[in-house]
Amino acid sequence: MKNILKIIILITSLTSYSQAVLNDVEKEFIKNNPILTIQNESDWKPYNYSESGTPMGHSIEYMKLLASKVGFEIQFVSGYSWKEYLQMIKTNKLDIIVNIAKTPKREAYLSFTSPYSNILSSLYMIEGNNKYETLHDLKGKTISVVAGMVGESVLKKNYPEINIYPAKTSLDALKAVIYGKADGVVQANIVGSKLIKKYNLFSLKPVFEITDPSFNMHLHMATKKSDKVLISILEKAKLLITEEEQLRLKNKYFNSLATSSVLSLEDKKYLDKKKRLLFCVSPNWYPFEKIEKGKHIGMGADFLALFQKNIDIPFTLVPTSSWKESLTHLKNKKCDFIPLVMKTPKREAYLSFTKAYLEAPLVIATKKDIPFIQSLESLDGQKIGILKSDAYSSILKKKYQNFELFEVNSLEDGLNMVVKGELFGYIDALASISYQFQENYFNGLKITGKFDDRWQLSVAVKNEDTELLNIFNKLVEIIKVDEKQKIINKYVNVKYEHAVDYSILYKVIVIFIVIILLVLLWNKRIKDEKKKVEVLNRKLKENEVKLKEMNEELEQLSSIDKLTNILNRRKIDEALIKELERSKRTAKEFSLVMLDIDKFKSINDVYGHQVGDDVLTSISSLLSKNIRGIDILGRWGGEEFLIICPYTSNQGTIENCERLRQLIETYNFDKVGHKTASFGVTTYIDGDNLNTILKRVDTALYKAKNNGRNRVVAEI
Repeated sequence: MKNILKIIILITSLTSYSQAVLNDVEKEFIKNNPILTIQNESDWKPYNYSESGTPMGHSIEYMKLLASKVGFEIQFVSGYSWKEYLQMIKTNKLDIIVNIAKTPKREAYLSFTSPYSNILSSLYMIEGNNKYETLHDLKGKTISVVAGMVGESVLKKNYPEINIYPAKTSLDALKAVIYGKADGVVQANIVGSKLIKKYNLFSLKPVFEITDPSFNMHLHMATKKSDKVLISILEKAKLLITEEEQLRLKNKYFNSLATSSVLSLEDKKYLDKKKRLLFCVSPNWYPFEKIEKGKHIGMGADFLALFQKNIDIPFTLVPTSSWKESLTHLKNKKCDFIPLVMKTPKREAYLSFTKAYLEAPLVIATKKDIPFIQSLESLDGQKIGILKSDAYSSILKKKYQNFELFEVNSLEDGLNMVVKGELFGYIDALASISYQFQENYFNGLKITGKFDDRWQLSVAVKNEDTELLNIFNKLVEIIKVDEKQKIINKYVNVKYEHAVDYSILYKVIVIFIVIILLVLLWNKRIKDEKKKVEVLNRKLKENEVKLKEMNEELEQLSSIDKLTNILNRRKIDEALIKELERSKRTAKEFSLVMLDIDKFKSINDVYGHQVGDDVLTSISSLLSKNIRGIDILGRWGGEEFLIICPYTSNQGTIENCERLRQLIETYNFDKVGHKTASFGVTTYIDGDNLNTILKRVDTALYKAKNNGRNRVVAEI
């Protein structure tokens, strides 16, 4: 009997992760409500639609995945309008409504999860109607929107001068313009493009992207206000969806592609002058990277191959015997960069880092008899190994003081100490431990837990090498999602001990359920489990806040340059492409301006980067306040700016640039005094594309710099 009880307790400790995150009230809710109803719309592609009676879309699959995490089933309700679905959830005919935007009016009767996706919207009109720039230009016009959706309430509140044609569905809203019932339609970009393609509505064209943030929606799940337990279950289930699963859904429905790399003329001049780029690596950190027979191999080498496609000069390896030597080489300028390195406060004293482009999840390896470990907080009093001099060692020591962290000389030493029982477990990156398991077969060990903590790996250069940092930031930005995942999958293929479906074992548990209940009355384990669940619930709430903050920050970063608060490179590129398309359709000219702050590098060299940033901010402010309302300003990169001037001739643009040049020349910058800027100007000509017009304006700027700076030069 005693042995049976031990078996039962062991089985209980192996309960799946999804069940562990739910409290008793939430488990009871799912038990009493095993099937939950969700709306399936007819044509809101790619989020929520139906094909031959089958529910499809990103939101549909996301909900199926989420339901599988916590153990309920979904029944889809079809055949109603959006307005009717909102009424149905009020009257308990629908349990959950998905792909819904949060508004004050809806918050009166609905509870919302944190966002799981977001969308931008545009105005679509019949081709040729392109004289409009913003919604304020549509006074007296009729615009169709889906009745009950956010767009309808926003137009009524913020644009009362616009007439509204309420449509039943997204497709009906588009057709209203085709049939002359409305002048235009406000539609989510990705939804509009999918429907136009599917139903051959090619006479409809996007006129402008709506910049009013009220239209750029975050998508949530929502329940009736009183369903507090269900909204808690959904929020917890969201956190169980892995990055890989989210990535698969995004690739399937949004076809997210990275844009091609376009290095500026200054970038190319820098690279031409360098002739080659020297790099150092960690010589024994496989599968991330390694030097084998004088050759660089591993993930780092594969990412460098991606970078090399966009750079005309070669990368040359500088061999080293240790990671410490590689860092010293970079510090002493014996190499130009390191491709995979983690940012730490100590390293930031002499290195600059690109945006992290590779995340390495931390895992723990233990003996096989150890059950799944949910979090590092659960390792109270244990002795855990980590690699000596690892950048993450000091971070873990500060963050977790409930267990002893023991530094080992190598990954192999750490795993061997776990085998011998000298360590409870060993923490390292999933890829590193997986490789050792494949290569050396550590009998009796397994990967028992995967944690939220992870390495954030970037390209590192010397602090003063801002040109090279700018180039690598561009290369990192255009890495395609599928390319990155292919590299990761190539090197990481070992599974770790995770939440598992123990359905067969649960059937055994049912037989002994009475015994379990009696045992749990006396067993101290239940108290420990309650503490763990409380800690986990607290962490989930903290993560929810962090996720919300990160989503808001990402939304801002996606279009605005962080330093200057004007459009970033991606957004100004999109605006230029739209302006080119408009001019091709209408034969209306526009002009393009590229300006560069003269001798900007000397500011950083003499006064430091902070003063240089202040100058960039001041010039951005000067330009923003002194260009026309229809002009579009963005930061092209470094100290270069781009201004798109719709409906403007070459001569008119030259005159405007001369005025801007004088404003900059006479402005007294803090600490620096007076600075000047050079301007290149060109005007759209028939047959222009993105490359030709950028090349021409870049040539004009180059001539302005070569002819003495502080001048305006036009190139036709």
